[in-house]
Amino acid sequence: MDNASNRSTSQPLTITIKSGSDKFYLEDFDDGKAQDWISNSGNWIVKDNSYRHQNGDGEYISVYDASTFTNYIFSAEAKPDWINNFGLVFKFQDNQNYYLLSIEVSSQKAYLNLVKDGQISKIDSSVYEGGAGTNYSIEINCKSGKTSVKLDNEIIFNQISTPEFIFGKIGVYTWWNPVSFDNIKVVESDEETGIFRMRDVSELNVYPNPLSGKNMTVNLNEYVRSFQVWIYNMDGKLIYEEVKHNNSQFNYSGLKTNSPGMYLLKAIGDGTLYQAKIAVL
Repeated sequence: MDNASNRSTSQPLTITIKSGSDKFYLEDFDDGKAQDWISNSGNWIVKDNSYRHQNGDGEYISVYDASTFTNYIFSAEAKPDWINNFGLVFKFQDNQNYYLLSIEVSSQKAYLNLVKDGQISKIDSSVYEGGAGTNYSIEINCKSGKTSVKLDNEIIFNQISTPEFIFGKIGVYTWWNPVSFDNIKVVESDEETGIFRMRDVSELNVYPNPLSGKNMTVNLNEYVRSFQVWIYNMDGKLIYEEVKHNNSQFNYSGLKTNSPGMYLLKAIGDGTLYQAKIAVL
């Protein structure tokens, strides 16, 4: 409706996105901040351009809370002070449900664990070479319900079944061990090349846009086996996420309940990244 009270029908808004990077997330903490990282407890600080857990008296997790990921390679560098455990969490749903890679320095063993409903169970274990005060390079590759892990470029877990959660957040883990984490990166995984490359051009239809009513339709313009959708406000807060299977369209009616303004929609399906800005009146 315009200022003269005349009604008109909004046409679909087509947005063309050109690829710019294969990186979904990169944090080196060089700015002295750990933006959007949230811990369950403990003393987490940015020190010497790394994300450091100071305590050595318990079990602690900190999670990157601004986004979830699916089919990805999650990598980080870590330096433990002591000979106890440290590691990474992935496919994180909440504090009771996630996967955990735990590296036990004292025994030089690594454990791949599932935490479900607060109960931890071991999926697999492996040996490695390393020690306290050593820099570790860790890479977790999650793809199609299977997980592979490299430690210092050596494969320690290969195509282990991890079907419990489709997507989730990433995080870091310590157990009675002060640890520094750095150069945390997430890129999209590809079974053949190991690295995701976005297509040169992708199109996304969002209508109506601007949104004045309750219902919004998003069309990917092509059938995909599955895609994941996120909606963020302009402060970077995640307000909606969903996974769709065997579809190319979804409808959403909750955005109008949020404050008027601009929102960012991101969708990933079959190797294509889509983005659009949505105006809510």
